[in-house]
Amino acid sequence: MRIRTDGDYSHREDVIDAAAERLDVNKTRAVLLSADAVGSLLDELEDALAHEEIPPKVAREIAEQVETRKWSLEYDPHEFRFEQK
Repeated sequence: MRIRTDGDYSHREDVIDAAAERLDVNKTRAVLLSADAVGSLLDELEDALAHEEIPPKVAREIAEQVETRKWSLEYDPHEFRFEQK
């Protein structure tokens, strides 16, 4: 598989480099680990933020902190939805 990083896709290189650095692995491994983890991490994050002991204001603030330039978590009382931007 090839990932385009030219022109309009140049930001992808930065994202992959950041993941590789954060995970302390090479770029290929970073892509694989990230793809493997993202689904379960988002599910767990949504469940944690919807926990009844977390005030909605705090949950909303955390959701805003973890959003990226490509996705966000949209908040409804005690329910979060993953949305692409």
